[in-house]
Amino acid sequence: MKLEEISNIYAGVVPSRKQATEQEQKHKYKLISLKSISKFGTINPSDFTDYYTKDELALKYLVKNKDIIVRIRPPIYAGVIDDDFQDVAIPSYCINLRLNKDHINKILPEFIALYINSKKAQKEFNKDIVGTMITMIKPTSIRKLEIPIIPMNKQKQIIRISKILNKELKLLKELIELKEKYYNQINEKLVI
Repeated sequence: MKLEEISNIYAGVVPSRKQATEQEQKHKYKLISLKSISKFGTINPSDFTDYYTKDELALKYLVKNKDIIVRIRPPIYAGVIDDDFQDVAIPSYCINLRLNKDHINKILPEFIALYINSKKAQKEFNKDIVGTMITMIKPTSIRKLEIPIIPMNKQKQIIRISKILNKELKLLKELIELKEKYYNQINEKLVI
């Protein structure tokens, strides 16, 4: 099925249009940044930026639990929002996919994010990148993306494997950082 058939699709707010000057600041939000969305389908809140407006943002610009946020600037990545995110706004360089009520029990948001991040979907998106200075994908490319509807137990299995791989990659990254520190300490002692 196409994404537009299984989800409502919302464009993000243009940050410069709603941003308040220092004197006008009345509402504070967190704004998703390009770095916030990883190729592993996760969203890192430590990369959010503070965003102040004088008027309240429309609800369509704020995330809800299980929303799928897609970067429309290459590389095209998607991540899923969880319960912990409140007052988080979606910028114009992202699209928000919110599953229709008819499909909530048929397809998992995490599976959709992983599919969007897959090589197959990335190949499709690469055909539709436009722009020279600032490249981005046409929103219609995301709307028209065919998502395979597979059994729920298989979706859960794919998600579980992906989470294990993410944990392993995170641990390996931490190990590399620790080894670099250890190597630098040894190097400093040898030089003295």
